[in-house]
Amino acid sequence: MICRSQLIRMLIQILALIPTFYVLYRLIIGTFQIVHAWCPYSVICFGIYNFTFRSAIAVAMNLAILAGMIIAFTTIFWGRKFCGYLCPLGTYLEALFQLRSRKYRCRKRVPYYIERKLAGIKYLVLALNVAFVINGISYIYMSFCPVVAFPSLLRLTTGAIAILALITIGGLLTERMWCRWLCPFAALMNIFQFLGGLFKIKRHKVIRNLESCVECGICMQYCPMNINLQEYEVVENPDCIHCMMCAAKCPKPGTFTTKKHRSDD
Repeated sequence: MICRSQLIRMLIQILALIPTFYVLYRLIIGTFQIVHAWCPYSVICFGIYNFTFRSAIAVAMNLAILAGMIIAFTTIFWGRKFCGYLCPLGTYLEALFQLRSRKYRCRKRVPYYIERKLAGIKYLVLALNVAFVINGISYIYMSFCPVVAFPSLLRLTTGAIAILALITIGGLLTERMWCRWLCPFAALMNIFQFLGGLFKIKRHKVIRNLESCVECGICMQYCPMNINLQEYEVVENPDCIHCMMCAAKCPKPGTFTTKKHRSDD
């Protein structure tokens, strides 16, 4: 049975998909011409390096970039809740992994020492994007950007097929592969969280009650970001998306909660 908190999260995810499908439809039929005018991830493709208001399309793209910066900035206070509740690509990957059996989802987990190494790849992807933007060659990343790939799929571009195949196959093998290892926007949000920590800003974090926790490990079997939750009393891992699946699956109600917390508290 799905608990109330997960039903609410699922409803929010579905509602967030409605405008996404509308924009995707408009892009496919050609009414909308440029995906970046509607995508907050444009901040990754363009940054604020060439911010301009010379045309209506430029204004729309800048607003999308601004939305991306606002989302990244809010992670200082809220963590990556955007990923757990609103990101359409994250929702797609989460639903995709649910096609696998429960036994597979719980037992086929990437070892944590490997997870930590793979999680660093997204920072390299972000660094490459910054270099591409500065040198005016951001089209290289856009050729493989999954947001660009979806509306381009009907045109059967090589980049679209390759990245969607990678994400889909990877998403069937391990949950939220893109979110955990490859997403440069996730890397940007994590950097904002790090900066917030440097300035001692309180951020919403998941808290594990050590007194009620029985160390059964069920929470870790269901964590979509494959975080070793038994390492923490306060989950400091910036990849936490606040889905609260740990709380939903925990046999001891109230063991996992969320509240504002400062790293040095």
